[in-house]
Amino acid sequence: VGFNGTDRWIHSIGRVLVDEQGNPVRMVGTAQDITERKGIEDALRRNEELFRSLIENSSDVITILNQDGTVRYKSPSVERVLGYAEQDLIGKNIFDSIHPDDAPGLVEDFRACVLTPGYTTSKIFRFRHADNGWRTLESLAKNLLTVPGISGVLVTSRDITEKVQLEEQLQEAARQREHETKQFAARVQQAQEEERQRIARELHDDICQRLTALRLHVNILEDNDTGV
Repeated sequence: VGFNGTDRWIHSIGRVLVDEQGNPVRMVGTAQDITERKGIEDALRRNEELFRSLIENSSDVITILNQDGTVRYKSPSVERVLGYAEQDLIGKNIFDSIHPDDAPGLVEDFRACVLTPGYTTSKIFRFRHADNGWRTLESLAKNLLTVPGISGVLVTSRDITEKVQLEEQLQEAARQREHETKQFAARVQQAQEEERQRIARELHDDICQRLTALRLHVNILEDNDTGV
């Protein structure tokens, strides 16, 4: 207890001095006030407990990566989202599970991330599921290498596979509608052209018939004039 009545933490080291007969005669040592250090340690422990409580109850997959990309922590939700047990990916390089077409760009971005404290980046990529299929993840990564209790790159990921598939289906439906619209327009144009040609033929035939009749009538009149 300190002079003001508050509790203090003391770290002491001592040893007993003995006489020639081995009897203890006195004790010498040092004592250090470590109250401030204990306060910091307690605060860090509470923060770590709060952090773990938050990530372990999150529906997103929380990952902590070392600077070389190896996995140090995976939240329990990884089993629901990707089919892995929590320990399956620990110690493995995260980029080994990323689709080969997506990995190069992510590696470059990760390198930039670990070099810049507080660096934040968001990416969409494909990650191998435990069943060897691919799931599309949207991830937010932040450099927390200097933050006690984390000391790594914190990655929050959510599965957007169904969203991506729905968008692709909508895009395909739009392309199909556009194709059908073009086909319909082409059929209408063809029908109009065929109708125009039909009308032209009918007009041509009618005019030809009228001309033929007129020519015949003229011939008859000429014959009549000659007979007179």
